[in-house]
Amino acid sequence: MESIVKKLQKTLEIESLENSKQRDFKELEQLIEKLDNLNLSKRSDYNLPQIDTIGKRLYNSLNNR
Repeated sequence: MESIVKKLQKTLEIESLENSKQRDFKELEQLIEKLDNLNLSKRSDYNLPQIDTIGKRLYNSLNNR
C-alpha cells in the first residue's frame, strides 16, 4: 500500500508533464516568471479573524470593562 505522500508526488509529476505540453500553460508560466523577476507579483496574505464561537468576543469585551 502506497502512502498518501507518494500518491501525491506521482499525481504532481503526471500533472506537470501534461501541463508542460500545453502551450497556454507554458505562456502563463513565462508571464508569472517575468512578473516575479520585475517584482510585480505578490502572494496574497489572508488575514481572517478567528471564528467567534458563542459570543466569545462579547464575553471578553464585557469582562474587560
